[in-house]
Amino acid sequence: MLNRIEWTEVGDQECYRVIADLTPKGWEFWEKSAWEIRWYPMTATARLVAKAQRTLNGSARRQVAA
Repeated sequence: MLNRIEWTEVGDQECYRVIADLTPKGWEFWEKSAWEIRWYPMTATARLVAKAQRTLNGSARRQVAA
């Protein structure tokens, strides 16, 4: 089972796209700036995991309500 969450963050005066994949081994994160072509792996931090989990839980609640 794979759940994918995507969001945009602002860092270093630049917008970044973040992908979070929930895999059987846990969360995996990837990022790229608006100027990049490829995605770069990110280290899973407590902040990223919490944001991904909140986003996943929020989208699940919206789907149930729909």
